[in-house]
Amino acid sequence: MLQTTIPVTIDKSHLTTIGRRLYSESLDLVRELVANAYDADATVVKIELTETGLTVWDNGLGMDREGLKQYFTIGSGYKKLNPVTEKFKRQRIGEFGIGKFAVLSICDRFELTTQKNGYAATVIFDKNDFETRDNWEVPLVEQTSSRKTSYTRISLFDLQSPLPRETLEHRLRQQLPLNQKNFTLFVNDTELKPRHIPGRRFLIREQTRFGTIGGQVTVSALLLAKEDIGIAVNVKGINVCHGFFGLEKSRQLPLNRLTGQIRADFLPLTAGRDNYLKDSPAGQLFRQTVEKQLQRLARFLIKQKETAADKKADQALSAALVKIKTSLKKNRDIFLLNDLPLFDQEQEKNAALAEAVGAGVFTQRLAKKKGALAKAGQLPAGISRRLPKITRNRVKTILKDQNRLVKKLKIGGVNIVCSLSRLGPDQPESFTEGGVIFINRDHPLFSATARKPDLAAFYLARLITQELVVLAQPGNIRTAYDWQSRLLTDAIIDKHTHA
Repeated sequence: MLQTTIPVTIDKSHLTTIGRRLYSESLDLVRELVANAYDADATVVKIELTETGLTVWDNGLGMDREGLKQYFTIGSGYKKLNPVTEKFKRQRIGEFGIGKFAVLSICDRFELTTQKNGYAATVIFDKNDFETRDNWEVPLVEQTSSRKTSYTRISLFDLQSPLPRETLEHRLRQQLPLNQKNFTLFVNDTELKPRHIPGRRFLIREQTRFGTIGGQVTVSALLLAKEDIGIAVNVKGINVCHGFFGLEKSRQLPLNRLTGQIRADFLPLTAGRDNYLKDSPAGQLFRQTVEKQLQRLARFLIKQKETAADKKADQALSAALVKIKTSLKKNRDIFLLNDLPLFDQEQEKNAALAEAVGAGVFTQRLAKKKGALAKAGQLPAGISRRLPKITRNRVKTILKDQNRLVKKLKIGGVNIVCSLSRLGPDQPESFTEGGVIFINRDHPLFSATARKPDLAAFYLARLITQELVVLAQPGNIRTAYDWQSRLLTDAIIDKHTHA
């Protein structure tokens, strides 16, 4: 048996192919060039962008001849062996050592000029010339320099397609550590600053067996631009992907106002560094931890949304009652004391029901009254049995709603209680029992009109006047609705404006 060897080779053209597959977008290539400058402890990086070319300059450590050899080593393990920079102790961003060749997917030629400790050199990399050479060498022009400053400049020539400046700035702002101390980035002489988003911030920090997870999520006070929406996963200063970590499953959360960044430097990345390895043990633990942390945020947002809805409903109810009160003064002939016989009968039941409905209501919280809230109201058993079964069940549901809104309307010395409560979307819009007008906040029409204050006030005014006139004219619906028309007209229409 004859045992020998065969060489393992790689075609030079694969440098371009690998780069194109690793970085799906040209903008990611620019990010990699800036990331290399960051890893070189640069404090200033300047990008000059034209329609046909791109230059990235930095004042980092620069490179000598040995540094250039390491730079042009494909898959160099230098950054893995030295994960922290020398001067600023930054966590290095780069890993694979293929980014500098990936630029060949958008241009055929680039030049690298660098200077360090009196050494200066320029490397010229022409793809066509390199692929026709018999060896793997590229032209290098070396010289001495009297300058003590260090820098690196990479210039890309004859771009195959222009890079939109606005899109590039957004991508760099989104992915790079622009808020890092001692790091400033310029694009065509304009400093690229991180965007400040006002809003409520939630800090996230937890120590795991793989490392620290930390960051913050912001609930923006304003609607966000599409590109700012989402929570970024940041690894070693680079935002590798965005998502909501399960929050998107809830329809109650304002996802278009959520933004933020969560950093976990221990996460293993995909080859293109556009995501982390979610199926890895570290990736699974990271996602579980973040999802658990964000549940606290979800509870706050849902509560905030409910509180905002309660305040809007309270304001709409107040506006409707003010309009109805004004209308009643203009139509004194409609409601006389004997028009509401139900209010003069069974006073014990009416008083008990009104007291129970008014106990522990959300209106007290809106008024910011001090002291403990009353417990949820309860009806005496004797009173409860005197209610129709369907009404009794509805009232029990209402009394369980500690966020019900309750206000009073006085007609001819008689107090009518109006209660906004949650009965369920399949229950009636409203009903009246014992001097209490119940309005169903879960009804689809209520939900649809609640978004606009004027429409919400009109909707509530319609329901309240409807219940009032039916009480006054239970045997003559036509007259009752004529009365409702008069009340609504005087409540809603400003006759001086329409004169």
